Amino acid sequence: MAERFTHLCRKDTVDLTGRLAGRRVDVYRVELDRCRQCGHLMPTPEGQAKVKRCVKVGKKIFLKSLD
Repeated sequence: MAERFTHLCRKDTVDLTGRLAGRRVDVYRVELDRCRQCGHLMPTPEGQAKVKRCVKVGKKIFLKSLD
């Protein structure tokens, strides 16, 4: 289905909502897979976990700055 994409330099941007609307978290070097059918690049399970961790930390930092 998907082949391992070797470059890790893709940046994934997550726009925040709620109290943090208008802010975003940029996550660098997300590991990707390339779909063999359409060529779309998708984060691997490891890449998705990294994005989730970074967004969690980013939210904490932004919320501390609001207080």
